[in-house]
Order: sequence, then structure tokens, then C-alpha cells
Amino acid sequence: MAWRLALDMGTNSLGWTAFDLADSGKVIRLKDAGVRIFSDGREPSANGRVGESLAVERRLARGARRNLDRRLHPKKPTS
Repeated sequence: MAWRLALDMGTNSLGWTAFDLADSGKVIRLKDAGVRIFSDGREPSANGRVGESLAVERRLARGARRNLDRRLHPKKPTS
């Protein structure tokens, strides 16, 4: 029997539903459904303000590594 999967991808969640289909392609019945909720990826908010991203430290370190690499290994002219 044929079936169809429907996904709902949000910023902090993933929802799914599976349907059984008739030969004509019409939905016969709901097979399964569910949702997975992920953490926000930010520090908890304080005083009504949105918290800082948890990736700030990683992003700053990555930028510092890139700048160091650019300084130590500059591009050479191609001509």
C-alpha cells in the first residue's frame, strides 16, 4: 500500500505525519504523527529581552582563526 509523509519544519521543531493512500492517491487514514521540539539555542531571556546566541563564542574564535590564517598565508598574485 502506498503512503505519504508530510513534514513541518519549524525553527525549533520538526513535525511529521504519515498517511495511507488509496490507488487513486486519496488519503485513507492517518498512519502516524509526531513532533520533536528542540532547544532554542540561546541563553535564557532576562528582563523581557531575548538571550544571547550560544554560538557567539564559537563564532568569535572561528573569526580569529581565519584572520590569523589570512595574515600568515596571504594570497599570492597569479600573474
